[in-house]
Amino acid sequence: MQMIDYLLYIDQYFLLKINGMNTPWLDQIMSALTQGIYWLPLFLLVIGFIIFNSQWKAISVLLFLALVIVLTDQISAGLIKPWVGRLRPSHEPDLADFLHFVNGYKGGLYGFVSSHATNAFGVATFLWLVFRNNI
Repeated sequence: MQMIDYLLYIDQYFLLKINGMNTPWLDQIMSALTQGIYWLPLFLLVIGFIIFNSQWKAISVLLFLALVIVLTDQISAGLIKPWVGRLRPSHEPDLADFLHFVNGYKGGLYGFVSSHATNAFGVATFLWLVFRNNI
């Protein structure tokens, strides 16, 4: 067995193991947490931090932050995902029948690279570069 085959086996094994431990009440909580409204306090805290620490240049920092999010999202979803072409497990023909889906949600076609992760990394890197001397 080649290394890539072994890694894919481990990936599928843990996916099926973790996905198989679903709990209906926890499914609903996790589904609710994916709604943007629950993240609003964190976003407001970050915006407040930016305004507090950059005062007069807060507008430009927020505009550049929006640009970072647009760029990281477009690079991950528009370039990397179609280029790599790794299907999400929910769209993988050999796995889809064995998975538990909450409210029938299966996500987009491709799963690698994570757009949430690239956006979060882009935001964290940008904010660190802007405020590294203030922290």
